[in-house]
Amino acid sequence: MKQALEETTLILPPFYKQSFSYLFFFYSFGILSYLSFPNYNLTPFILFIFPIFLVNWAANNKHLERTTFILLLAISFVLIGNTSMGEFQKSNLSEQAISNSEVFEAKIIEFQKKEQGWSKGIASITSFPKTGEALKNPIKILFFTDEKFKGEIDDILLVNSSLTRIENKNNPGEFDMKRYWQTKGIQHISFIQFENYQLVDKQKASYFQQFIRGIQKTFNAILEKHLQDGELSIAKALILGDKSLLDSETRNSFTATGAMHVLAVSGLHIGLILQLLLGVAKLFSRFISKKIAVILIVLLLWIYALITGFSPSVIRAVFMFSVLALSQLSGRTYNPINTLFFTAFVILLFQPLYLFDVGFQLSYLAMLGIFLFYKKIESWFPTKNKILRYFWQGTAIGLAAQAMTTPLTLYYFHQFPNYFILSNLGLMLFSGIILGLGVFLFLLNFIPFIGQLNGLLLFISIWLMFGFIQWVEKLPGSVAYGFTVPFSMVLILSVCIYFLLKIQITKKTWLAFGFLFFLALSNLIYTRWDNLNSKHVCIFNNNDLVFTLKKGAQIVCFYDSEINEKHKVEFMLASYLKCYPGEINYISINKKNIRTQFGADKIKLTKTASGKLLEINGREIPFIYSNKTIFTEKNSVKMPWIEGERSLKNGSILFDL
Repeated sequence: MKQALEETTLILPPFYKQSFSYLFFFYSFGILSYLSFPNYNLTPFILFIFPIFLVNWAANNKHLERTTFILLLAISFVLIGNTSMGEFQKSNLSEQAISNSEVFEAKIIEFQKKEQGWSKGIASITSFPKTGEALKNPIKILFFTDEKFKGEIDDILLVNSSLTRIENKNNPGEFDMKRYWQTKGIQHISFIQFENYQLVDKQKASYFQQFIRGIQKTFNAILEKHLQDGELSIAKALILGDKSLLDSETRNSFTATGAMHVLAVSGLHIGLILQLLLGVAKLFSRFISKKIAVILIVLLLWIYALITGFSPSVIRAVFMFSVLALSQLSGRTYNPINTLFFTAFVILLFQPLYLFDVGFQLSYLAMLGIFLFYKKIESWFPTKNKILRYFWQGTAIGLAAQAMTTPLTLYYFHQFPNYFILSNLGLMLFSGIILGLGVFLFLLNFIPFIGQLNGLLLFISIWLMFGFIQWVEKLPGSVAYGFTVPFSMVLILSVCIYFLLKIQITKKTWLAFGFLFFLALSNLIYTRWDNLNSKHVCIFNNNDLVFTLKKGAQIVCFYDSEINEKHKVEFMLASYLKCYPGEINYISINKKNIRTQFGADKIKLTKTASGKLLEINGREIPFIYSNKTIFTEKNSVKMPWIEGERSLKNGSILFDL
């Protein structure tokens, strides 16, 4: 009997130990309820439920059972989540009438200048001068500019350019850009070229903003003095959070090895800096108490967050580690998971849409995995050797984080880095060294010899790290593509991983979840195999006709645009190839009919009065180019500018062969 009790524990932790784990869930459910039913106002229910809750709380009613109390608390937080999401929508993403006029006045609030190609920025529209419409709540927009653009942060511009709502094209594997920008309060995009704007005014930044920008400029100048080209771009991304200089090759290398998180200042960087500063503080333990040291370190973390641009990922990480450090410092017994969910709740209280932000989800899942599974995974390989223990502890941290984030990364990115353990081992070593050298370079740059030596060591470290990443990328089978995972499967896999790794339960229950996990994994593998070997025609949502024929590992892409536009087609198909990998060939069909053969399949594309006609082994797929055309054939496909059923505007269309 005693042994059975020892083997069995509660499936979920008690409410009083991890209250915010539950309250976060209730609050998140409230956010989802508003988005699902935005026309139902639940505020009156809050005004009704809270007096009951408060009266019972104040009276300390002995007859009020704990379950009733928790139920009232749950309902309250659901209603708070619903209301906060509603208020956020009204103030940030409200359907303010975007004037039909293409003239608007806007202030540049963020800008990443590139020497070549399109530069990206964020501006805040304050008025539409042509119509005399002033906005109560400024509208944030995403904008792109050409190489001649001379605008800077704090410039107020009068722009003559159309505003377009950001929409997804819903092509296979495409990232949800609409939701991504919505989480930042942005719904519209504009292209601002040199000839269609003029500088109206330059708003003077506050002294505090000037101070922070001065530090940023100084740090950038120090890095540019000691580094160049690829090493400079990686250093700016890793140390300062500036990814504007990163080229596609560098991004792809880090993504393919599961190391892209290193190039975004987030929990990993803040955790490393925290450990570095705590290590330095120990050297001065005789002169400064632990409490004061931790408070100063937390202040330094927030200053670092300001210098790196105060991005959402940095705010999340700094706030999370600040609360964790101060909670530990208090000397009271605290639950790190409860603290983790508390920080998540506070962030969502101000920005409810962060619940749908990929970075928010992955960073908190990674930390949750570490808190849940790290100790158990570490116990798998006990060793007294300090060096082996150090590397195994780092590996255990990586495995714990990966266990919780893998289902979601498969859902979003359709790929899995097979050598992520190897990558994380190298990054654990290099990223800590690079961050440390970067901090010391900023502090010691003014000392001639020491500064140059530090810069040289930083260059060598970055060069070695990128060389290591490229080596891992070139290993056979470094990345597995072809995963198309429904969200329901994400939930099943996550629950199974939680029970198999964390909870001490009876053998029968463990076997039940093990069997469920085996079934889910088998389904995942079969779906990937089916994607790898599928035979289909995929027609993409694109203004120029683009379609692919896939037969197993062989793919042919036909695109109706100029040959020099091929790079745009390749960019669009990069996401498709993550879902349906294979060896692809490109054929331009611009201004011509084609008749060709792909294996045993005969392909014919001809121009018609209504658009174009694709024939594959006698099967006809008409493409409708004109609104005036009335076509009732089952397989007819309308181009994106034509509304209606089977329009590519709604997303790509896939036919099985």
